[in-house]
Amino acid sequence: MNKYIKILGFTLLSTFVLGSNVSANSKYVTKKSKLTTYQGIKGKAYSDKNLKKHSFSLKKYKSTKLYSNKYILVKKDNTTKKYVYVHSKNNKLKGFTSSKNVKVYPTKKVNHKIVKNLDITSKERLMSYIKQCPDLLPEGQLLNLSKSSYTNYKNLLSKQFNINKYSSSPAFKDGHAFLYTDDKDLKAPLADAINNWNKAFGSNIFELGNVQDETLKVELVTKDNNDWDGMFSNNSILVNKNNFYNQKYNKQINQINGAKVDVNDLIDGKNAKSKEQKEFNNASDSPLDNKYWTGVIMHEMAHAMGLGHTPYANDIVFAESSEEQEQSKLPLKYTWSTLRANNEKIATMTNKLSQRDLNRARLAKNMGIW
Repeated sequence: MNKYIKILGFTLLSTFVLGSNVSANSKYVTKKSKLTTYQGIKGKAYSDKNLKKHSFSLKKYKSTKLYSNKYILVKKDNTTKKYVYVHSKNNKLKGFTSSKNVKVYPTKKVNHKIVKNLDITSKERLMSYIKQCPDLLPEGQLLNLSKSSYTNYKNLLSKQFNINKYSSSPAFKDGHAFLYTDDKDLKAPLADAINNWNKAFGSNIFELGNVQDETLKVELVTKDNNDWDGMFSNNSILVNKNNFYNQKYNKQINQINGAKVDVNDLIDGKNAKSKEQKEFNNASDSPLDNKYWTGVIMHEMAHAMGLGHTPYANDIVFAESSEEQEQSKLPLKYTWSTLRANNEKIATMTNKLSQRDLNRARLAKNMGIW
């Protein structure tokens, strides 16, 4: 796998297209999103991007399902507001409305009894359980199958949840991986990465090792280009030495962390707010003063467990594009070219593991990946 994390600077999510209807005082940025079902709760919908032509009042149609797969960002006077384009199934109701005027349409929860060590007898039955799960998030019965079911349907589960074996030799011994680094500046972020994974998972699956018992080596390396920050290769977690010690690059990361910039602030590749500029000027140069490099190591530790990339920002193994790994050789549920932000903070910046990360790791263990 050649490249896992693209540089997370101001160029992140730069694929947005400017709307054609741009006034002198406002700028419109349009973006497609995952198809979502909404419920209108208040406010108005407008038929035009200028938000002047009233289309319908959402509170009158609270029981009507509204669908959306795109939204616009209206930027004016250093403020940004998000408007989703919604429409009814028959398209009689349609228009732009503030994201604050809608909420995800409530779905009825179905209680499925979980059977421990369930034997799956057909692909169709397994798919019925997979379809009950959120995208790329195994849960419920899928985490309670028999050992033979995980063995027999390993390929199907791998493809449906982007799970693969990336290690060249066993990275775990009896469910434990031993990580070692001889780079003194990596020891602190490595220790934090180990602690974060173990605390979230609820057991000590990762441990600090030594040169004799290491199963995963963590090291700073220099390669031909700097268009990467972390890489998992031959049971080694590689960290880009040039970026790690690049003062300007680390200032940029500290700015994003310190100013608490979220994904939507990075959408058009610009960060011109005075507060953010101040944070940039005052940010420390040290790579050890931010969580980012801990997040990079956590990302690569996930690969050692068999977790492939996802398009979700709050997953530690997110990637802006599925092309960031050699997917031509690996099973993949679907391809993507843009990150599914979902208004979440970027996990590599926060060091927080999502439920998707944890459940996929549990599934990978059940499948014998680690």
